[in-house]
Amino acid sequence: MCIAIFKPKGMTLDIGDLEECWDNNPHGAGLMYADDGKLIIRKGWMKWRNFKRAWEKGKYADKTVALHFRISTGGNIDQANCHPHLITPDVGVVHNGIFCTKDIPIIDDNYSDTCHFVRLLRDLGNPHFLTNKDTQEWIKDVSIGSKLIFMGSNGSHEIINAKHGTWNKGIWYSNDTYKYPMFSYSTAHEPWKRNPGTGTWEAIKGKCSVCDNPLYLEAEVASDHCEMCVSAMYHDIRAESDRVYGDEYPDEQIEIAKRIHEESVENTWEEEKERRLAERSPVLSKHERMRS
Repeated sequence: MCIAIFKPKGMTLDIGDLEECWDNNPHGAGLMYADDGKLIIRKGWMKWRNFKRAWEKGKYADKTVALHFRISTGGNIDQANCHPHLITPDVGVVHNGIFCTKDIPIIDDNYSDTCHFVRLLRDLGNPHFLTNKDTQEWIKDVSIGSKLIFMGSNGSHEIINAKHGTWNKGIWYSNDTYKYPMFSYSTAHEPWKRNPGTGTWEAIKGKCSVCDNPLYLEAEVASDHCEMCVSAMYHDIRAESDRVYGDEYPDEQIEIAKRIHEESVENTWEEEKERRLAERSPVLSKHERMRS
């Protein structure tokens, strides 16, 4: 999942929202900003208290800053895989999403898909790659489903797929994990374990029978499908039904898909939230206890 944040100069980030970002994406944090013609990248905070101390000392209110909080979906959990990543001496990037391996081949399992994306851009050897039309088209093609923030040493910036994020009080967030505990990729579902066969990090509850993604929700385990596959299955069946039969449901299969979708995604949301918050209660932060 991860979360990328763009904070313009003069805007203030709530420390409680940053802590929520960390709680939902606890595998390392980093930030970048331009200062006196240089791009400054600071990253590799692996503990919340260290990031919090650095953020409060940094006095970033008068700076335009891009931040990133990571949850590992590939590569090691270490400082090297933390964002931002430097592409050229003057351009850095943070990324929220997962690149398709057909577009960004993974040649070293120790490093994330974002690291491999950055390596491909570095290999271009063009310090002005962001103004190159062909490169722009390639980035657009491989970034479907992803959100990226590029920042330059002169303070320039570009948010790819900004419309799929959220602007709130003048600050852009790539998703909603700054708001409340998330369940699909929540730290509530610790421990994660590294699969010795694939080298990837997976939740321990199981795998989707369709796409092999980890299963997090109890409803997902019961249906043997991840939320994304259940949702896609339901909408694909419904779309075909609408095309052939209009608004009618012609058979039991559509009803089953509809029920699974509604029960696993909607009806169990509050119940799942309460259960997961209860699981986390021994280690809830003061901020989270206040909000829950």
